[in-house]
Amino acid sequence: MAVLLLGIVSAAIVAFLGAASSRGSRMLRLSDPALEAVVAIRRLGTIAPNMRCVLLVEETRALVWMSDDNPNLAVNLSEVGLLRFESADAELLLETLDRAALLADPALDTAFDRNDYAALFEEFDQLRSSGSLTQRVLAEALQSIDFDVPTGAEGTARARFRASEYETLAVIAPIPLELPLR
Repeated sequence: MAVLLLGIVSAAIVAFLGAASSRGSRMLRLSDPALEAVVAIRRLGTIAPNMRCVLLVEETRALVWMSDDNPNLAVNLSEVGLLRFESADAELLLETLDRAALLADPALDTAFDRNDYAALFEEFDQLRSSGSLTQRVLAEALQSIDFDVPTGAEGTARARFRASEYETLAVIAPIPLELPLR
């Protein structure tokens, strides 16, 4: 009797796990936008712990000044990351200049002034088509992500993550420097 009961329970568990794993859609794998927003912010913070600011925002993409490695008082292409929602794969990507491409052609690391940040979007599009970008997945299983700049918060961006019927907001901003206590 106990063996029969154990067999029935085991069969139910196997059937449940099989049904859960057979769903091929990414949208069914994880669809909580609040969780994905937290994961994305944490991954970005790990990749770019010295993030300076958000340079420019368009509807589904945002330019992030990830670090200031070149002390030239300008934003270099090697210091910038592009947050971009890829609707075909339902992913939020962070694209950066590939180190191998930069070593092969140091002239790629051009500096951009404040008035030229819009040209960075075009530069990233060209680099993507030539295969000179590294892509990292920050969030997945989303229907859409929209970016905007909160009023009076220059240098930051607000991202609206949507999945299923839910949505959540996350702020992308550098971590403020803390002064030591005296």
